[in-house]
Amino acid sequence: MKPNELKELRRIARRYQALLEAFGAIAWTANADGEFVEPHAGWEKYTAQTWQDCRGRGWLAAVHPDDRDQLIRTWHDWTTIRTSFQIAARVWSATHRDYRSFRCTGIRLLGAEDDSDWLMVMTEGTRENEGRRVASEAAQAGTDKAHFLATVSHDLRQPLQTLAAVMGALRAVPHEADEARLIARADRAITNLTNLLNALVQLAQFESGNPSINLQSFSLEGLFSELRTEFEPAASAAELALVIEPTDLHVLSDFTLLKRMISNLLENAIRYTPPGGKVAVAAGRVAPTADGDGVNETVRITVNDTGIGLALERATEMAKAFRHFPQSEGDEYRVLGLGLSIVARLGALIDHPIDMNSELGRGSTFSISLPLSRPGNEDHVKRSNWSALGGRVLVVEDSSDVGEALTQLLELKGFETTLVRSADEAAQRLEGTVQSFQFLISDFRLPDRTGIEVAEMAVRRFPAIKPIILTGDVIDRRLETAREKGFRVLHKPVELETLLAALQSS
Repeated sequence: MKPNELKELRRIARRYQALLEAFGAIAWTANADGEFVEPHAGWEKYTAQTWQDCRGRGWLAAVHPDDRDQLIRTWHDWTTIRTSFQIAARVWSATHRDYRSFRCTGIRLLGAEDDSDWLMVMTEGTRENEGRRVASEAAQAGTDKAHFLATVSHDLRQPLQTLAAVMGALRAVPHEADEARLIARADRAITNLTNLLNALVQLAQFESGNPSINLQSFSLEGLFSELRTEFEPAASAAELALVIEPTDLHVLSDFTLLKRMISNLLENAIRYTPPGGKVAVAAGRVAPTADGDGVNETVRITVNDTGIGLALERATEMAKAFRHFPQSEGDEYRVLGLGLSIVARLGALIDHPIDMNSELGRGSTFSISLPLSRPGNEDHVKRSNWSALGGRVLVVEDSSDVGEALTQLLELKGFETTLVRSADEAAQRLEGTVQSFQFLISDFRLPDRTGIEVAEMAVRRFPAIKPIILTGDVIDRRLETAREKGFRVLHKPVELETLLAALQSS
């Protein structure tokens, strides 16, 4: 190409570039190596780079670090075969003080085969596309955080379970008054750490933006029965009367999420009710209402306490995550107000409105409204009669510390125990014994199979056996399957009283 022809083509290219920039695009020319060959006002204005900054390949400094290598590779690949191309990249905006998404189009413009210039046209992504990208990244970050916290929670629960079992064994033998007070203090520390782990994992799950929901009809009494087993020991230790009224109502809800809501309310009620007080749970039907979709029949669950109560404005603040509760004297652990925040988020998630009535110094009443269902479906949790305290127990636990602490604790209470480390060992013991086991206590996560599979094997071998699954997981939906099969699920760390209540319950 003659010099005057090259000069004319570059003049035309600059005019085309100016036209593109007038319509909001950013355009520049570069050689086959991706180097700026002349200043470009649009680029410099957008990125605040000077010509000295962006000349050669200096312009890449304004591209997001994660996008630079891919952009250069694509540039090299397509300029080598001398054809137009497109690539997405994020470029620094001096105005927004942030990287913005762009679509870059490369067009081979002029020159000889080995000496081509390229026109790059960069158009900013739409706000909708940018919003989708930000939302997607935020959702992924939330999911990653939820999984991370769930994994950390599981790993922390193993040593906590060992501590809980050891503390249970210590409480089972006589102690001097000073020693008993130290044991009680350690118990409170373990309980509060467990509650905090639960709350953090639950909160992270909601923030991931995609918590799973499993709406179905079930008997509310099945859920209330589990709550009695789990909370009566804590209420007794706090010198409180816990009354969970029997009910024959069926509801339409998510069993796990509803239980989590009521559990959080019960934890707060027990925590903030002085000794000698009362915590009560009840369910009743609400007068039907009518709308365009027909008649709505509603059940209202109430959790009432005679505790310290809350001023209304304080309750509103506490429904937000990470607010601080007022501390009672000598109680340095109860400062993170995550419980009410979780209840509020869950209520919105499964469309169960939450109401509150509280008076400072007189107590609080929380209510959850949810749809009434009709009997006829199988109960969410099937149950059969459990043996009296004592009997043979097969313990399946791959953690040596947890397994040994559990067996020692059970033996102190009169049980005969057999400890194995895996599902395969459990299968061998089950098949190799003539004398039946009355109970199975299995960890949920085993090296070869799940605790659910071990429980199924045990029931096939000894149909009267009563399986209990211990788990450090709080958001694994497979635990729903265990409950549906009639297996009791307890979350680590399990205290002695809770475990014994589960072994005795019917």
